[in-house]
Amino acid sequence: MGSLHESYGNKGRYAYIVAGISCGQARLSTSGYIWRVEVLPQYRGRGYGKEMMLFVIEEAKKAGHPWVRVRVHLNNAPARAMYLSLGFSERIFRAGVDMGGDVVAVTGRDARGPWVELEFEIDG
Repeated sequence: MGSLHESYGNKGRYAYIVAGISCGQARLSTSGYIWRVEVLPQYRGRGYGKEMMLFVIEEAKKAGHPWVRVRVHLNNAPARAMYLSLGFSERIFRAGVDMGGDVVAVTGRDARGPWVELEFEIDG
């Protein structure tokens, strides 16, 4: 379908390219967090987000990360379903403040609304 390209001079920042067009982006931190995950609206629903995440997980594996984590808005059902289909587990619910461990429910809202953190364990 597409390919993932690391942005020149921006280690850990990737663009997802399909037919020469940048359809999305993701960033991988040095600690294993994936952030700024985005597929442009006109390209959603085509499997590009899932394929992009597979590429990013592979990059994390090459970097030696034992896991990756990503945060998703609690009400973003399509993204949560995509991560779960890839093998991520919803492990930590937070609401703007680090609760210091697993919390069973979101009890507040941060400036962007409640979100859930998902984790994917990478096989050796």
